[in-house]
Amino acid sequence: MALYPEEYDATAIEQMRDIYMGKYENVKKVYVPMLQNGQWFLLVIDTTTPDSMTYIDSCDDPKERKKRINQVNYAAYFLETILDDRQFFEHSYTEKPFISKFKFLEANPPHKEDGLNDSGVWVARLMQLSYMWDDYLDEVNDRTRMTLALDLVMEKENPKADEI
Repeated sequence: MALYPEEYDATAIEQMRDIYMGKYENVKKVYVPMLQNGQWFLLVIDTTTPDSMTYIDSCDDPKERKKRINQVNYAAYFLETILDDRQFFEHSYTEKPFISKFKFLEANPPHKEDGLNDSGVWVARLMQLSYMWDDYLDEVNDRTRMTLALDLVMEKENPKADEI
């Protein structure tokens, strides 16, 4: 949707809002997992004061960083464009935020070990636990892999959880 917004009509955008987002006034943080060249990283848009967007990446390749920052900026602009539609607001007096102008922050997470591609596990774990700790950044190891797997399998929304 972000790459080809002209292909989506008002109904598709309305469904996206109703299923995944809700009204802007009720959103505190938006988590945007992103993939670039096989490496997952995370953009966290915080709508509380002060408005900010945080780039979190466990890979420290400087050549890839610039591409990822560009992708982060594109995602911020895309979300800003979606908010042109007043359906995303509960109140008519709410001012539209300019997400691309939010303060840009860059977290300094632990970097992954060479040869391991645990970035997807790390991003999923960070999103899963961030509701408990705002500054939660952990390393990926066998324990965190197993904990994430068990949490996903035993999740109440998993229709097969009772069979396990």
